[in-house]
Amino acid sequence: MAKASKQTITVYVVRQVTWLYNDEWYDPIEGAGVKTFRSREAAQAHADELSKTAPRPDFTSPFELTEDWREITSHSFEELQALMESLDLEAPTDEDDLFSWWYEEMNQGEGLTQEQTDAIWAFFDRVQLYTVVPAELVVE
Repeated sequence: MAKASKQTITVYVVRQVTWLYNDEWYDPIEGAGVKTFRSREAAQAHADELSKTAPRPDFTSPFELTEDWREITSHSFEELQALMESLDLEAPTDEDDLFSWWYEEMNQGEGLTQEQTDAIWAFFDRVQLYTVVPAELVVE
């Protein structure tokens, strides 16, 4: 019987991102594979669709996700100020100390409404909840 030839193909795995606290902020860690695709485009479309309905990370502050908040948003500090004002929240004044501002502001009053929470997480548009990872698959 003839031995079947092996072929290596590239597949694209959609993986859920989890977060690991490093005593200063949370680092993203690739979690479990969710679904595998033959094309990167199809995998990315699936990851994007999952991200639309995925629950946001259960952190008290988006500023715990990184040392530099600019890494997790495409928006400017001025846009952050405008967002907070539109949500009837005290706008930050120092873009280099948002971590402290967040805790001072958010620990007053009743906390955030769901609408405020959703708007704030939408502002941080570079936070990945799902990622696409290429993998080599050997097929016989």
